[in-house]
Amino acid sequence: MNELIFAIKDEKLVSIDDVEKGVQCGCICPCCGENLVAKKGNIKCHHFAHISGANCDYGYETSLHRLAKEIMQELEYVVLPSVDIGKNMYGEINLYKPYKAKIQKIELEKKYNDIRPDILISINNKILAIEIYVTHKVDFEKIQKIKNDNLSMIEIDLKELLKDKEKNTPLNIKNILKQILLSDNDVRKYWVFNSKKYQYLKQFNLIKEVSFYLGNPIVKTCPNIKKCKWRECNFNSWYSVRNDCKNCIYFLEYDKIGSNLICLNKNISLGENPNPNTSIPIITGYDKQPIISKCPGYIIYKKHPTPNLKDCIKCPSFLSGTETSINCLLNQ
Repeated sequence: MNELIFAIKDEKLVSIDDVEKGVQCGCICPCCGENLVAKKGNIKCHHFAHISGANCDYGYETSLHRLAKEIMQELEYVVLPSVDIGKNMYGEINLYKPYKAKIQKIELEKKYNDIRPDILISINNKILAIEIYVTHKVDFEKIQKIKNDNLSMIEIDLKELLKDKEKNTPLNIKNILKQILLSDNDVRKYWVFNSKKYQYLKQFNLIKEVSFYLGNPIVKTCPNIKKCKWRECNFNSWYSVRNDCKNCIYFLEYDKIGSNLICLNKNISLGENPNPNTSIPIITGYDKQPIISKCPGYIIYKKHPTPNLKDCIKCPSFLSGTETSINCLLNQ
């Protein structure tokens, strides 16, 4: 457990560097509200301790929640990470790019339906939850609840503070949090759940719910049973995400955090009667995988002129398709 280096004084968050030593500091614990003593000796790192000698399990993390709130109030905005829908040979495919969002309102540990996120912020009149990860990641149960509530959530990973004691100083923690909040590509800030991505994939019937058996991710039905020629398998049981789905040509992404599988099959049967004005034939590529005979948008999107079917379906110009052709918005 990290030493407590932030506390509450006169209803404001203060660091150990800002107060007098001893009980004269006049501080209380951010979590339990007990009186603290500021220990500022010459041997150990300066820190707060409970006068009673008790160990507050959540005092440190609660202080980081308060600190993140103060930093966001000071900045008045936060950079939201990109929303990706998988990878192809060209890299990440973004549904939305990183976005600098103005914060309208910030609330700490406020109950939202039957969950209590670390931080709730309002952006463009919509609610976004933020979780600070130091010792415990967002668990599966909370993820299912935010999905049911259609509540987007970002997690900020600060577990490095537990591994490197030298980073656990007030100035360093403030700088780390500012860097994460303002960066457009920091891997320590990521989506746990994004409602827009979920609805986008759901409208094309791409989402498959993942269950768990003995800790292993599985899917209980396979939409590719009759068409699957990539391996011989008994399709009368559950299917392993790791051993079955990831080898399938229709597999796009397994979201470990949200416990969703993105499967491209079934999506290509969205349109039973393709529009002849926008229709493009599907052919077999050199590796026996389905590809598009031509891509009218390959210059715009900087893609391959005969893209893989997976890449084509993820394209913003994709409309619908069958097993033999697809409809493309740009093929007019």
